[in-house]
Amino acid sequence: MRVLLFLSLSLALLTTGCDDLLDRVSTKRPAPTRSTGNVVDSGRVSIRGDLTGSEGDPIHLTAVVTNPRGDLEYAWSMNGRGSLMSREADPQNAVVRASTSGRLDVTVTVTEDGDEIGSAMVTLQITD
Repeated sequence: MRVLLFLSLSLALLTTGCDDLLDRVSTKRPAPTRSTGNVVDSGRVSIRGDLTGSEGDPIHLTAVVTNPRGDLEYAWSMNGRGSLMSREADPQNAVVRASTSGRLDVTVTVTEDGDEIGSAMVTLQITD
């Protein structure tokens, strides 16, 4: 039985080529996106800061990148009512000022040497 299995596998490798057979049975999968509380982490990008605040008060957030290898660029966005400020001189930090109470989603997308390496999102809880 073992000899037959070995001969079948050897024949398959010879007729299809090693690379083709390995490609068809590959177990490689993209890295999963992890979710921890209000932070969605792509594996390399996360957001740190206070996740609660009061209407009109500044909430300071920082994008954190593990193992940076090149020039990083940060693109912040917000879904909700308020303002989001990030200075060109300090783009990994942002300040949010919510204009209403409730939930406010803030996302940062990071590129490294022009290639997107990940994004992270937090949901802020805003009180009156």
